[in-house]
Amino acid sequence: MRESTYFSRQMALPQIGLKEQAALRSAKVAIVGMGGLGCPAAMALAGCGIGTLILIDGDTVDASNLHRQLLYSAADCEQFKAVVAQQKLSNQFPFTASIAKAQFVTTENAFELLNEADIILDCSDSIAVKYVLDAFCGATRKPLIYAAMHQFQGYLSVFHDYTKAEVFSYQDIFPFTTAEEQLQTCEIAGVMTVIPQLLGTYQAIEAVKLLIGIGKDIHGRLLIIDGLNLEITATKIKSVR
Repeated sequence: MRESTYFSRQMALPQIGLKEQAALRSAKVAIVGMGGLGCPAAMALAGCGIGTLILIDGDTVDASNLHRQLLYSAADCEQFKAVVAQQKLSNQFPFTASIAKAQFVTTENAFELLNEADIILDCSDSIAVKYVLDAFCGATRKPLIYAAMHQFQGYLSVFHDYTKAEVFSYQDIFPFTTAEEQLQTCEIAGVMTVIPQLLGTYQAIEAVKLLIGIGKDIHGRLLIIDGLNLEITATKIKSVR
């Protein structure tokens, strides 16, 4: 199958021609967390033609994941999410190379795991990991596409976009000293199944726009999605530095 045929409907868009599709093909995107956010983000990015996806997660598939992490089935339980996702994406998307890294991101291994990526998607549900990613992207000047969810709500923003006049970070919303006051995990608070599907897809959209330089991204604003009342708002971020 020819690549031009595979992506013909996308390349029919006036904003995405041969040049832009080639830019997507040459891009490397790291997805940290292959759970409810990472699964739809990875599928959407592969469907857009991202050349390389780096899938990072040290967790294994659990039965409680299956209703919202749609890359996995019951047969995958107790296997590493990153490895299973790599296998399934490779089978479905012939023009994307998927690399599995079955590890959790820490301060010590962040450079090794993330440095080759052009853009990083924060799909983790760990507050500690979010601070590590924020610090790494600030130091390496790599864009960080953040998302988080809580029950029926979702949150999205872009940090460390150094093509902009003013640069924002995760700590501009959640200063490190308030870490214990932040949202509970989905395991404790719960989450509506469709919220991570929506958010992960939004993360993919932001990544594509950044990579080929089209549209207006969510940089400098925090997008808040209220799925219960079907309201979407964007609030301006104020730097605390």
